[in-house]
Amino acid sequence: MATAKKVPAKKAAAPAKVPAKKAAPAAKKVAVKRTPNAAFMKALTPSPALAAVIGAEPLPRTEVTKKVWEYIKKH
Repeated sequence: MATAKKVPAKKAAAPAKVPAKKAAPAAKKVAVKRTPNAAFMKALTPSPALAAVIGAEPLPRTEVTKKVWEYIKKH
């Protein structure tokens, strides 16, 4: 009798890795207009050195920043 060759058993295919589904994004938030902080809107009198650059009138901090950047861009 001829000896039969043993055929190696096939390995079971590993289950395909499926990425976990992410939770559905929450409903988009409605854009809410932000109110500025009162501290930023309070008018402040600039120091004499700063007044030479932006003027002597009282301005809110946000306006002072804008005027300083305008000065920087010019010079």
